[in-house]
Amino acid sequence: MLEVSVMLRELILALADQPVEYPQNIRNAHIVGLILSELELSRTLPLHIHWPTDRRLVSAMLFSSGLRTPNPSTIGQIKWVLARER
Repeated sequence: MLEVSVMLRELILALADQPVEYPQNIRNAHIVGLILSELELSRTLPLHIHWPTDRRLVSAMLFSSGLRTPNPSTIGQIKWVLARER
């Protein structure tokens, strides 16, 4: 997830007012250039989504999504959920 500055937000809104195939004029070229510059400067924000605490839901999520082997960063969370339910 990226941090969106006020300027980036307004630039996106300005470009969104244009048709999908927007005119290739100087104003739109500047807007696109500024959007790209703002994106380069944007910070990446941490995104933390809490795991469910119900053992049945964790199992259903893992197996219905085809995730048979979770990545190492989630194994601790899964073990905590499963141990908590006992």
